Amino acid sequence: EDTLSLTEIKKRLKPSDVLIDYIVVREPVNGTDRTNEKLFVQLITRSGVLRVKDIGNANAIRALIESSDQMPDDKTRNILFKKLFGPILKDMKEAQNVYIVPDDILFLVPFDGLIDDAGRPMLDRYDIHMLRNMASMATQSPGAGFSEASVLLVGNPVYAKQGSDDDWMALPYAGNEVENIEKHLIEKGIAA
Repeated sequence: EDTLSLTEIKKRLKPSDVLIDYIVVREPVNGTDRTNEKLFVQLITRSGVLRVKDIGNANAIRALIESSDQMPDDKTRNILFKKLFGPILKDMKEAQNVYIVPDDILFLVPFDGLIDDAGRPMLDRYDIHMLRNMASMATQSPGAGFSEASVLLVGNPVYAKQGSDDDWMALPYAGNEVENIEKHLIEKGIAA
């Protein structure tokens, strides 16, 4: 897989782009076999803004995500918004495209459906791009944004026959997330 320097990543970003990389760090607890999970966020913009912020205990986020097998309610999505974006929101004022690299449990967060204090989902504010890692920027076209030509949404795919050796865990909320995105796209006149 390609690797990119920070300078190369910045060159791939448009002035209206923000790259957000979440990192879960496990720290050993002295004298025990346990670890504390800390969550950090790294924000990068084309203009050179580079911020690394300590968001706090990752277990608090984990508890919010794992507390239900349903789509998180509005209150939970607002709490997640505040915890995950609160520390970096002021650096995102000019952002239109947000590239998010989740880590660990954050792969289960419905980022586009997180709700700000005004009750608006992230999808109303930003064009959200999910990346599996920062090296994925190497495959992104510089300034690649949302295309209104077509949309393919997939949620709750069948990975393997139940009970087979290849049985994978389903992604909780994936179907609900796709339905919410579809509803939003229809409201915006992008999909029918």
